[in-house]
Amino acid sequence: MIHPASFLDASPFLISQKQAGGGGAAEGRGGGREGGPDGSGGGGIGQSGKEFRSETYGTMGRSIITPSFFDLQAPPVLPYSSMFIFSSTNSFRCAIHAVVTFPLFDVAIMLVIIASSIALAAEDPVNEHSEWNQMLNKFDKVFTFIFGFEVLLKIVDQGVILHPGSYLREFWNVMDMTVVSCAVSSMIMDAM
Repeated sequence: MIHPASFLDASPFLISQKQAGGGGAAEGRGGGREGGPDGSGGGGIGQSGKEFRSETYGTMGRSIITPSFFDLQAPPVLPYSSMFIFSSTNSFRCAIHAVVTFPLFDVAIMLVIIASSIALAAEDPVNEHSEWNQMLNKFDKVFTFIFGFEVLLKIVDQGVILHPGSYLREFWNVMDMTVVSCAVSSMIMDAM
């Protein structure tokens, strides 16, 4: 979530207490038609003549309108069928779309990428069969499974390649698919 204080300077979301119809004591405390003594409210009629309510967050008298991290609208499901199986109204595909477009999904995948990179850097190149490398190889299999699952979810949601907006029409997804395919191929070859 974006901290409200990060919008302090040069932001279109700022409204000063004077504009908000507030007033009163310094640093946004007191004053205002509906404002409390702690500066948690404030409102009234702004310069445009419209009524609104504003909030202050210890920002030296400035009120901030903050966009909520979870209020963001998810993009709609693509209107094309996915892999000629799942229509845009298919409940399974819609559930997958809700998971893939959830804001924390990309954050979780990024954390797994960071963990995978750390595990790769921690390998011992001198002693390939050490206990440490054996443990890291097990982690590598888990990371590969997670990345493969991510690719599968996104392909079910977006389709493979045939229509606009499909998975393999974006360069980063092609690179992601190539890396995952190489990792899965390597695991299969090691198992033989």
